[in-house]
Amino acid sequence: MRLAIVPNDGRPRSIRLARELVTAAREKQMDVVASPIDAHVLEMEPTDLDDRSDVDLIVAVGGDGTGLKAVQGGLRT
Repeated sequence: MRLAIVPNDGRPRSIRLARELVTAAREKQMDVVASPIDAHVLEMEPTDLDDRSDVDLIVAVGGDGTGLKAVQGGLRT
């Protein structure tokens, strides 16, 4: 499974929870990806996400705005 994570980079709690999610998903052998900006916040390698069709699930970690960002094209580049 390929999991993309979109954190709210303005909220420390969201960043912490997103990092925990990255760790847990990797422990379950999931491929975790993030845009260059989000990857920087999550302290992981960025992924070229121009073609999002190969992402199985996008998880937004934040509030309503973060969810909308993920749904509306979501993964910032």
